[in-house]
Amino acid sequence: MANELVTTTATNNNVVVDDLDNKVMSFFIEDVCYGVDLKNVIEIISIQYITTVPNVPHYIKGIINLRGKIIPIIETRFKLDIEAKEYDDKTCIIIVELDDIQIGLIVDSVHEVMTLANGSTIPAKKEQRDKKYLKGVNKVGNQMVLTLDLSFFINDDNVDIAE
Repeated sequence: MANELVTTTATNNNVVVDDLDNKVMSFFIEDVCYGVDLKNVIEIISIQYITTVPNVPHYIKGIINLRGKIIPIIETRFKLDIEAKEYDDKTCIIIVELDDIQIGLIVDSVHEVMTLANGSTIPAKKEQRDKKYLKGVNKVGNQMVLTLDLSFFINDDNVDIAE
């Protein structure tokens, strides 16, 4: 059941299949709302001790050991060329999976799961994609959501982040 979320209701054990193709996990960096495809999100964890790794790009904060699995951590602010900010109680790590590799993204705060209307994404222009890793822009309610192209966001520097 790729790209589907199976949930069981507590009242009558009916299985509900929820399509993940138009859903994003939204989060904030400063006052800007970003989103990543929900189908790539594994879990959200609180900020924790991160072991630094030498000789990696500046935006790779380090690695964590998550239940025996080593996860590289990206400081999303640095990747987006935004100044550092001290972590607070809302700072968290979104663990995403891309091509069977799990990676953590440090974000200021997680917002919510949002459903994007079919055809509502305004694709990012080529020059915007090169600068901000955008797949597109969506309006959900009163909120503008900048959806990230996760593959481009993680792999643009030809860095093998899994090593």
